[in-house]
Amino acid sequence: MSFKKIQIYILVFLFYYTLSYGGINDSIFKSGFEIEEVMCPLATPMTENNGNYEAFGAIEPIGEIDYYTFPVSNDQWLYISSDSAISLDTVVSLYSEDGTELLAQNDNNIITFNQDSLLIYKNINEVNLCLKVQDVSTAKIQSPQQINGSDFDYAVQVIPLDFSFDGMNEDIEPNDMLATAQTLSTFVYDQIEFQENAYVMSEFQSGSDVDNYLVSTPLNSVSARIVIPGNGVHGYGGTTQAQQLDIIEASSSNVLARINPSIGVREIWLPVQQSSDYYIQTSQPQIPRGDNPSYTLFWQTLSQQNQQETNNVANNNSAGAETPSSFPNGIYTSYFIGGTLAGAIDTDWWRFNANAGDIVNLYCDSWHTGSGVRNFTAQIYFNPMNPALQTGTESQTAGLVWANTTNATAPPVNITNSGVHYLMIHASLFANDVVGRYYQCGIHVQSP
Repeated sequence: MSFKKIQIYILVFLFYYTLSYGGINDSIFKSGFEIEEVMCPLATPMTENNGNYEAFGAIEPIGEIDYYTFPVSNDQWLYISSDSAISLDTVVSLYSEDGTELLAQNDNNIITFNQDSLLIYKNINEVNLCLKVQDVSTAKIQSPQQINGSDFDYAVQVIPLDFSFDGMNEDIEPNDMLATAQTLSTFVYDQIEFQENAYVMSEFQSGSDVDNYLVSTPLNSVSARIVIPGNGVHGYGGTTQAQQLDIIEASSSNVLARINPSIGVREIWLPVQQSSDYYIQTSQPQIPRGDNPSYTLFWQTLSQQNQQETNNVANNNSAGAETPSSFPNGIYTSYFIGGTLAGAIDTDWWRFNANAGDIVNLYCDSWHTGSGVRNFTAQIYFNPMNPALQTGTESQTAGLVWANTTNATAPPVNITNSGVHYLMIHASLFANDVVGRYYQCGIHVQSP
């Protein structure tokens, strides 16, 4: 679960809920689960309920894998989700009816509100599909007694999508130009924080197809997020992927953010203006498109964001360093910051406290989440007159992660002196065709 941004997941822990961008255990996208013998021919039929299909089960004994089957129609979009006991982390995998072909597989790699695992899949020519449910949590190597008697129940459901519902959008052609952009229907999940949400189910009609969608931000919006899940069998099953996803300001036609999903960059997170129009544009599908050139988008606006810089001139040196709010939680004290780099001469300084023996984990994204900044660089100092304790430059595909995690780009910073420390942020390279210059970071001071 990402600890990098304002969480979309509805969690009970304040540390995750309000704190936002730059975090620990940052792994949104998972793939490549254990390979097991597929038993689809023995699958249990799911129960039909008002046109939907559902099943209830339990992972007992630990390590059990369950299989279900359900009927489908040609060109039908399916919303497949699982929900499970807190002791489990269920993964759903979709197979052909006989189990010989893995079609899609996913675990928490798109914004979800109450599901453990979610797939949105377009069926092309199957009559029946097979659904595999397995657990990838630590429960599989523990006994029930070791996890305090927690239960192992789960529920799975398959919902054929109805695009008459608010927030569910199917690609409608022609929308190849901004002037013919398709206006998206949205829904509200949380009136206060998670303002407007929209799913988009689409496909590339040709190798030159461009899809444009128009969204409007509601009152009090300050940030927006868009996610495009992975394709292929370890994603949502699509046989192609966009090589360009843009967020365009409608009033100026300026590109504010751009990512290349085909290289594994699947998320844009950017500041937005309230009551304003924006275009979402996908283009340049990979060739060949394959027999299922479908993809899914998720758009969301929020009324919260990381603490933004307030004086872009004064904070150009350590004397004017800005002080972010601190959020203590156990052994961590966290600071969540954001800002804009106006150009090569713009430098942002931030200050935070750390003690000898602490370690500092730093998570920053700029280019990685669509900004036009191309060499976002961070440096941590104790004394700004002395060399930096650590320096790093963000990459397009990984962001900047100083931590003891599998996705780290550098180790965390070991602190040897107590007192005020400084984070300096700057860049010298910027894209000419992407005007967004934003960044967001999380500083996590870890005490012994």
